Amino acid sequence: MWKKVPFLLGILEIMVMFFPGVALAGLWDYYPEYDAFLLLSRGDINMGLPVPQPSGGDYWEAQNALFILFRCPREHWQVILDGDDFVSGQHSIPRHWMEWRAGSGDYQSMKPAGYGLVLARSEDFPDNILDIHYLFLSFRLLLPQWKPAGEYASEMQVTLFCW
Repeated sequence: MWKKVPFLLGILEIMVMFFPGVALAGLWDYYPEYDAFLLLSRGDINMGLPVPQPSGGDYWEAQNALFILFRCPREHWQVILDGDDFVSGQHSIPRHWMEWRAGSGDYQSMKPAGYGLVLARSEDFPDNILDIHYLFLSFRLLLPQWKPAGEYASEMQVTLFCW
């Protein structure tokens, strides 16, 4: 058994080097023309069960943060989050009711559906020598008015632009 351990560790190391999205259970994109990459830790965000607000209404907070790791050795780059409203059958919840924060910062409002939200840009990291950056994004969804129960879903895209 112990003789197989170095072999198994070698396979895991190769997977992390060449297929990090598979090895780390996330989504991986590589852009060879820019020598850039974008890695998302998980493909979906579970908002869990609602929690009552002191001011009335409910809110949902993501149970796990979304981890984004990216690299772009170019002089200018941006990471943008875009997506749609949350929909369940004939009912919808506007995306701008959702809030986000990076790390342990303050929550900020999302933009309405169809408008990209700049999560990070090269001007925010002027002295980073390695050109490798990461974000831990937390989300919560506030419901200021009643909405019918249902399984609401939305598709969001994280895009890395290098130029």
